[in-house]
Amino acid sequence: MCLEVFVQLHRNNPKQIGSHRLESSSGLKLRKVKFEGRSALHVSTDGTSSCGFLSDEAEFEATTWSLSHQYLEPLANVVETPAEERVAFYFLARWLTGERPREIAFV
Repeated sequence: MCLEVFVQLHRNNPKQIGSHRLESSSGLKLRKVKFEGRSALHVSTDGTSSCGFLSDEAEFEATTWSLSHQYLEPLANVVETPAEERVAFYFLARWLTGERPREIAFV
């Protein structure tokens, strides 16, 4: 199993924030992808999967995921940047193979 993290701007946003802006505010790697037919930004530590966010102690069968402390602030910056500019977005996290139900937070 592997984790995927996405940021997807709400369709009716008058403002837009690009991947370069979020990369510079967080230090993370973002790339444009299609998620369920819509544009999204895939978030990772190194440009590959989002598994780098998981701590060494993460238990894949747990109901919550243990994230590496070194990436908590960068992930918070990915969420705070559009929120500070009042840009509506979805923050999505899911297991790559879809074994777990997906949680979506609209901010």
